[in-house]
Amino acid sequence: MNSFSFVSLVLVFIKGVTYTFVSLFSIVNPIGGSAIFLSVTKPFSSEDKKMLAIKVFKYGAILLTATYCFGSFLLGVFGVSMFALQIAGGLVIFSSAWSLLSSKENNSDIDINNQNPKSMAFFPLTMPLTAGAGAISVVIALSADNASVDNIPSVFVAGAGAIVGIWCLMLLTGICYNFSEKIFGILGKNGVIIVTRLTAFILISIGVGMVCGGIKTFVGTF
Repeated sequence: MNSFSFVSLVLVFIKGVTYTFVSLFSIVNPIGGSAIFLSVTKPFSSEDKKMLAIKVFKYGAILLTATYCFGSFLLGVFGVSMFALQIAGGLVIFSSAWSLLSSKENNSDIDINNQNPKSMAFFPLTMPLTAGAGAISVVIALSADNASVDNIPSVFVAGAGAIVGIWCLMLLTGICYNFSEKIFGILGKNGVIIVTRLTAFILISIGVGMVCGGIKTFVGTF
């Protein structure tokens, strides 16, 4: 492999990491989600909160990685086309980002009163609170988008980058959840809203880009 090809693959890997990380950031919303995590785990001890944050990180990373690896295959079995998946994922990102941009506050409708902390780790804290339907659909769309690349080595390198991006995002989420009291205390309610909405601006453009990519793929079939 010549130096030019190596550099190209490194750039593909970096793009896979950053694109996946940023695409999922507004869906998972670790900073805003930390406020919800703090609210719903308020009755629990610090040790229980730390345990839950670690489990959410592990469960979320494994769930989204499995989705990335096998989600496109499963949808292919059901006859869902790649361009439809790209457009749907882009619309989910756009819709989520728009909701974050226009929402007035973070709320959670999940009732966890009188539940054992360990029983909450996967449901509802990992799914749907952290890695819900929106994150899953976006990961599948990213997988389909990367699979559309003609260069086989680039497909695997982009996939590796995407998986690293997933784990980095979920690690950040676990850290935010673990330190939710400090984060919310430093940023305050207005600070969380500002960070969330700045991220939403970036995600809106990414969503539009994915929709345009899906339309381009659809046009290319003719």
